[in-house]
Amino acid sequence: MIRTIIIYIAFILSSIFTINAYWIGLSGQTTIETYNRLPILLAPANYVYLIWFVIIAVTSVYFMSYRENKQEMLFQTHLQTALFVCNALVYILVIYIWHEGQYMSAVILCGALLLLLFSLYITYPLHPKSIKFRIPIALLFSWEFFLFILMLNITVIHYEWSGFGLSLSLWTVISLTIITAFSLLLKYHYEDFLSPLVMAWAFIGVAVANGFQDLFVTTASVFLSGVLIVGLYILKKNREA
Repeated sequence: MIRTIIIYIAFILSSIFTINAYWIGLSGQTTIETYNRLPILLAPANYVYLIWFVIIAVTSVYFMSYRENKQEMLFQTHLQTALFVCNALVYILVIYIWHEGQYMSAVILCGALLLLLFSLYITYPLHPKSIKFRIPIALLFSWEFFLFILMLNITVIHYEWSGFGLSLSLWTVISLTIITAFSLLLKYHYEDFLSPLVMAWAFIGVAVANGFQDLFVTTASVFLSGVLIVGLYILKKNREA
């Protein structure tokens, strides 16, 4: 019972903090505004960030069904509880220091956040019952990975990194390719059907944001979205074979 209360408190606090930071403002600006402040081609259209409401809603549904599934429910172990609470606290800290302009520290801490999420992610065995209860974590893990790459792009631009002479467009496409590979690896190794969908949602948003201003990035975004969807189907068929 105490673990349940602790998890609920951590979830509610992180959800309220997310909504406030992204749409109301923190330190005089919203998180979306901080992502759009510099000319970053990886930044998606603003509507893409509405996925936070999907993540919050899905997690809420799982919490509400706790009593019905408490023998096999999400966060049933002490380890899963500790990892979830630590994730919520580190996430809040990442956003706070990001808004304070400490970009490098925020990126490093976001990397630690991904490790915490992955540690929680792999606590669910690869059988249908466990994978079902992993859905909220899978959504959050993939979305946070995209945000990590986005924040990394913003940080290197902020510190005026030369990019080894490569254009911003090319580095953006490289970033998109890395994200695609990450997502398909999750699908293949962990039967994660949500990751390609999350990334495709973000990639279409990148294409919408760039439009005709950078056709290289727009075309790559649309193409890699297709790769993700096709990979979702093909990898499933290969596994079944």
